[in-house]
Formats: sequence, C-alpha cells, structure tokens
Amino acid sequence: MISSGKHQEVELAFDVDADTFFMLSANYGNSGAKIARHDNHFVLRLEKEAASG
Repeated sequence: MISSGKHQEVELAFDVDADTFFMLSANYGNSGAKIARHDNHFVLRLEKEAASG
C-alpha cells in the first residue's frame, strides 16, 4: 500500500516480529518513512515530500 503511492500511512494491525520490523525499517526508512508504535500496532508513515517523489 505504501509502495503504490496511494496511501501515506498504513497501520499494521498484526504482530510484527523483530526480523520483519527491521526489514520494514531498512526498506522504507531509506525512502523517508517513519515507523511508530500506536495502540499496540505499528504505523508506517511517509512524509509528504517522500510520498510525492
């Protein structure tokens, strides 16, 4: 969903293990995404500048 460019924020409403978390961090962190914990889920959010580029 994030990769498509149609969504600026995705909530991962399932358990994310350490390997998956670090894979997400590596893949999307380089493109300006931020990963935060919110209400027992992780939220992957692209900054506006990264989403438009």
